[in-house]
Amino acid sequence: MTKKKHFRVVVLGAGFARPAGLLLADELFAEIRSRATIQYGFTNAIESDLEYFITYKQRCEGTQISKENVDYEEFLGFFDVEHALGFRGGDTITSEGNQTQLIAKKLIGQIIYEKMPKCPESIPTLYLDFARRLQPSDWVLTFNYDTLLERALEAVGTPFRRFPIRYKEVHPRLGYGVSDDSQDEVVVLKLHGSIDWFDRTPYDEAKNALATVDPNCEPRWYSHFSPDSEFEMTPLLEGIQMPDDPLHRIHRMVNYDSYYSQSHIPQPPFILTPSSGKVLYFEALKPLWWGIGEAGGLNLGMTIIGYSVPPHDEHARQAVYRLTDNYTGFEPNLELGGIRKSPLKLLNLAHHKHETQLFKSRYRFVNWDRTEAWLDGFNKESLDFIFGKGC
Repeated sequence: MTKKKHFRVVVLGAGFARPAGLLLADELFAEIRSRATIQYGFTNAIESDLEYFITYKQRCEGTQISKENVDYEEFLGFFDVEHALGFRGGDTITSEGNQTQLIAKKLIGQIIYEKMPKCPESIPTLYLDFARRLQPSDWVLTFNYDTLLERALEAVGTPFRRFPIRYKEVHPRLGYGVSDDSQDEVVVLKLHGSIDWFDRTPYDEAKNALATVDPNCEPRWYSHFSPDSEFEMTPLLEGIQMPDDPLHRIHRMVNYDSYYSQSHIPQPPFILTPSSGKVLYFEALKPLWWGIGEAGGLNLGMTIIGYSVPPHDEHARQAVYRLTDNYTGFEPNLELGGIRKSPLKLLNLAHHKHETQLFKSRYRFVNWDRTEAWLDGFNKESLDFIFGKGC
């Protein structure tokens, strides 16, 4: 018997991965500092840049802060601006970031990988059950870097793709394509990148530069893209796609377990660091965000799991605002195929009164007459709240 399609949108934040033992953002930055000291010494780039940032805040704003209580999103955002505008001139390390950014991205990848389940048998049942209950009509928008959901989907045999649209044909000159809806699959869009994603652009640029001297010379620092690399790299996009899609740059490392088992990984994954300056690095990810402000109205279900709408993610707050406004404001009694649109569902962990107040203040923009909240965190009991009983 064919299941009825619910056409859900599910938004995932850090709270989704918390039951698996992954760190929240503030815990992650503390671990980054600790690891950087171990791997690069007490005078590493992060510590030096922290000192510079603290002096900047003191002299420009009269603010007295320490390394322990610095706003890490503001700190990383400060150096995102510095890198994007090339303040350091010839000392700008690569197009992927200055030294602090590169170290942070490498360590984020390593820390998250180490915290994740390593084999299907070790994936918590909660995530396997969540993956089983997703349906081919569902779209998952996640702000998380980990691959927990993908591993769970693979473990239970649920087909999925990591990009917005499959095409039967494309017409680049006319600027449109014909979508291919023949495959039943969940759509998982990783809006801030992933620990198993790598940008091929620096390799191609270095290869072209070296070709003027020796056409057969391979860029040593980007050896994971070399033809004889031990790491299997596959394009994120599959099948026929628009030739100018910037997602062509992004490749996925299939065997990233062996990559992260190295004590020092050579290159950072393609992720946007947890900073206030993420939007400066969105070029390759724009297709994942395209049209997000027009979605929601015709969906029959929408759930946001463990996303706290942090103030430094203004771009994400705008997206969540538009999604929820569309969902609750357009055709609240919509019914398709015998399924009626359900209330907006917000799931978070808020056991104490002040946590509940903070949660509701950050979501003050939603229509609470059309919204239900679950404040016991992501757990087994929450699955019926998310999907409905019998789904």
